[in-house]
Amino acid sequence: MLSSRLVVSAAMVGVVTACSGSTSPNGGTALSLSLASRSLGGAQATAAGEGFTLGSTSIDFTSVQIVLKSIKLVRASHEDCEVGDDQPSDDACEAVKIGPQLFAVPLDAGAQRVLTVDVDAGTYRRLKFHVHKPEDDGNQIDAGFLANHPEFKKISIRIEGAFNDTPFTFETDLNAVQQITFDTPLIVGTTGPVDVTMFLDLATWFQNGQATEFVDPATALKGGSNHNLVEQNIKRSIRVFRDSDHDGDDDDHEGES
Repeated sequence: MLSSRLVVSAAMVGVVTACSGSTSPNGGTALSLSLASRSLGGAQATAAGEGFTLGSTSIDFTSVQIVLKSIKLVRASHEDCEVGDDQPSDDACEAVKIGPQLFAVPLDAGAQRVLTVDVDAGTYRRLKFHVHKPEDDGNQIDAGFLANHPEFKKISIRIEGAFNDTPFTFETDLNAVQQITFDTPLIVGTTGPVDVTMFLDLATWFQNGQATEFVDPATALKGGSNHNLVEQNIKRSIRVFRDSDHDGDDDDHEGES
């Protein structure tokens, strides 16, 4: 299985499919990446989105969007690889997608495929990606993204929902490289496809430090008292795992209580 923590079942806005074949010319196969926020057997969602109750507080999500770029698989024989638009690939990694790309996180159950790429055969130990804050600073790749999504200037995540039934909009400029180590290395052979899900655990994003109640998202905006708490919650909330049936659950741990 692929494991560690960071985010949800998601559908990508402006999906770009990097390949259409099922076999890599270098002896690999197709790898599909899906996003999910709850499994088919997981928590119930509200009619308008996904809702949670913790202590005396409640939070409902009606829209979650995240900007990702430079998604790469790190080979088991290497410790690391470059993440950056100027270095799309090197011997240590396989490039899955060079962004930035905007993903709309689906709030219904199960995983939704967002892209498919050809990956060389091999054993991979980590998935590395960048939660990205696009900036208007002369970078041509960011400029192209912002031409289509100007509302995401210096914004990497945007959420709409309700806290204790009061509507809110939350935005963050979180800009961080995330590296997730697979509990069991991902083996890509010559047959496939290989299906991987990135799971975003939304229920944890606004939990207080004791996980007893949710904090008001307004206090987690830049400069707010819970800004750092929520950013760390988001970074810890992401998991990645093999998910051949697209149910939003880790294939290696299904059925475990």
